[in-house]
Amino acid sequence: MDEHARIALERQNPWWFEKEFETGINRLQSHPRLRKYMKAREILLLVGARRTGKSTLVYQIIKDLLTSGTPPEAILYVNLDEPLFQSRSKDPAHLTELIENHLVQHSRQMHFYIFLNEIQSQHYWVQAVKTLHDVKKNIKIVLTGSTSTLLQSEISTKLSGRYFHITVYPLSFA
Repeated sequence: MDEHARIALERQNPWWFEKEFETGINRLQSHPRLRKYMKAREILLLVGARRTGKSTLVYQIIKDLLTSGTPPEAILYVNLDEPLFQSRSKDPAHLTELIENHLVQHSRQMHFYIFLNEIQSQHYWVQAVKTLHDVKKNIKIVLTGSTSTLLQSEISTKLSGRYFHITVYPLSFA
């Protein structure tokens, strides 16, 4: 992993350095299936329109994992909207290498949680996620993205039987 990618990941994963991070209004209670799905092997796909709280919900899941004793280094969050990662989105190996580089730095006995935010910004994400899911039995993958791009037939075909889907709606205070 190059130095720029390492710095970007360190910035995106403040829990690696015991830093506090913002989790917003707690929405875990409004999605009771989330905790159940987090324990299952299948990929968790959180979809919704932009600005509906998908990223905030991911941060709340991460906080929940840390509170329940998951080691901070077992959690990798990658915001693929980051300009550095977007510039590499057409490289078919980029996403897999980014994740593999993190995994090899830590114990193979550890259970890892991989959060890929705005996954639709990567061109070869379906192949990368399918490969990681099929080969690595000690990881849980959580994806977020916009509704229109993540409900295409390629996903249902190539990831069939490998994922749970939750639609995230905006909060309403009316």
